Amino acid sequence: MKKLITMLCLIAVITGCEKTEEDSYQALKVTVKYSYSSNPSFGKKLSNDAFAYLYKDTGKEVDNDKSTISILFDTTLTYKDGTSSATPIRSSQKSESVFKNIPDGNYLLWVGHKSASSDYKTSSTKITINSKDDIITKNVVLDMDKKSGYQSWQEE
Repeated sequence: MKKLITMLCLIAVITGCEKTEEDSYQALKVTVKYSYSSNPSFGKKLSNDAFAYLYKDTGKEVDNDKSTISILFDTTLTYKDGTSSATPIRSSQKSESVFKNIPDGNYLLWVGHKSASSDYKTSSTKITINSKDDIITKNVVLDMDKKSGYQSWQEE
């Protein structure tokens, strides 16, 4: 009887210490909006022409201006050393997206909005995914009055 209890306790300890698949994954919610700094009464609107890409952070320095172009053509980042990234691990063409089952780690989130005049506004931010945290939410507002291209991340 003691052996049976000892075996059951041992099994409980072993299975209780195992990492489940859920333990190392997390979700990320991304919202892309736009506004006009020259017209604050316009407010912040959800982008109908948004995109969001999630890349594994390599630690390399990103060339934001060149990446704005390379992302539009082949969804790769361009680094300052002239190399390119792999394709994104997740992507979306919506103003509101939820990326599920992202492994723990460091990432670069790149978002954009295309205006009616085919003018592109893009921005990026680094994030850390940790399965112990609640769902990560990133809300960005792109300023349509700024010139086409990259602009610094403006969290809502």
